[in-house]
Amino acid sequence: MQRSSVLPMRVGCVLLVGASLLLFDAVASAEEPTSAETPDPAKKEALARFNAGLLHFDREEWGAALAEFLKSREIYPTRAATRNAAVCLRKQGRFDEALNLYEALVRDYPDLSEEDKAFARKESAELQDSIGTLDIRGAVPGATILVDGRDRGSFPLLSPLRVSAGSRLVRVAKDGFAPFEAQIDVAGRQAVAIEAHLAPLTVQHASAFVFEVVGSAGVVPLFGGDVVGACTGSCSQSLPLDLRGVVHGGYELSSGLGFSVDAGFVRMSLDLKNRAAQLDPVGGPTNAGTFDDALVLSGLTLGGSAFFHRGDVWPFTLRVGVGGLIGSTSDHLAGNFKNSMGDAYAADVAVSDSANYLYLAPEARIGRRLGAHFEVSIGVELMVLASIRQPMLSVTTAVSTASPGSGTRGDGLAYFPPSESLAASLLLAVAPSVGARYDF
Repeated sequence: MQRSSVLPMRVGCVLLVGASLLLFDAVASAEEPTSAETPDPAKKEALARFNAGLLHFDREEWGAALAEFLKSREIYPTRAATRNAAVCLRKQGRFDEALNLYEALVRDYPDLSEEDKAFARKESAELQDSIGTLDIRGAVPGATILVDGRDRGSFPLLSPLRVSAGSRLVRVAKDGFAPFEAQIDVAGRQAVAIEAHLAPLTVQHASAFVFEVVGSAGVVPLFGGDVVGACTGSCSQSLPLDLRGVVHGGYELSSGLGFSVDAGFVRMSLDLKNRAAQLDPVGGPTNAGTFDDALVLSGLTLGGSAFFHRGDVWPFTLRVGVGGLIGSTSDHLAGNFKNSMGDAYAADVAVSDSANYLYLAPEARIGRRLGAHFEVSIGVELMVLASIRQPMLSVTTAVSTASPGSGTRGDGLAYFPPSESLAASLLLAVAPSVGARYDF
């Protein structure tokens, strides 16, 4: 019984093999070069692959035969290789792939014989009962779709996937997301919808050394000091500006908490126009006039900070820094006065005093990752400075009260009033900032 059932199959296979071989020879010989031309090595290799496939086909070694027919078709496509590959695919239960090749056989070879067309249509009609479709929904655009390990394209697909009936392993994956995977049972002619939602992965942060550079430009709403306090009446002042730069070098734990050593510079400036002032001649009456002041507080900062940094694509940073500023505060005074005789004269002097402050600097930042280790960011920084010793305007230089060209006429030498503070004992500055960070 077993021998009688196998015999017809072998006879059919032999006939199919023979017909296919004749078909390959017919197609290939129709395009063979003439005797004066060099033989096409691609055709020869394709024919050798095809013949190897026939040997496996005759032994019902469907997988090996399929590989040879597909390779032959890749090198030099022929209807014979296409048809035989489709037969092998059906024998292996890969019904959707077999249907694709039968459709290609009819579509790509318009001169196909009526017998072969009828065979392809008959096979296609039978295969429809063994094929279902998968409609993948809800995935992330660009996600790769695999069915039984075979790449079937990227989401979203133009149409549902044809798959062989049976139990199919569906996997949808994309970097940065947890993959979706499910075993789906598909019946013939059944359409199955699959909601393949991908959950974003939380990146496991490792501890890292961190190097960050931040620059800021803002205002000083609280500059203060006796000099600024004397700007009343017709006196005007510019917007007090704040320029800062800082370098952070530290270590960040896997939790996002980190610590750094900070070094930078600060420059705060303010101009006053037409500030009322007076000079005191020795033994003479007070001379009234006005000064223009150019105030500058500058210095180097050194301290440390604690920060919390978290996020993958759009990370945020919260930081609090403490430390000290070592620098100076200067004032360039240029003014015009009148002596007791009504003559005008000029006074021009530059003074400075040391500026030593403690600072507290909280900030908040939002960044954008540009790679595995590099990040750019923007933020807002606040700096509160408390003086250790308030910088003072103390001028001991005497100014001649004589008008130019009047000789010695005037009130003699005049001195500046007693010391005035150049800046407040408590300063406040706020500034938007940009930064760049590298971790390693």
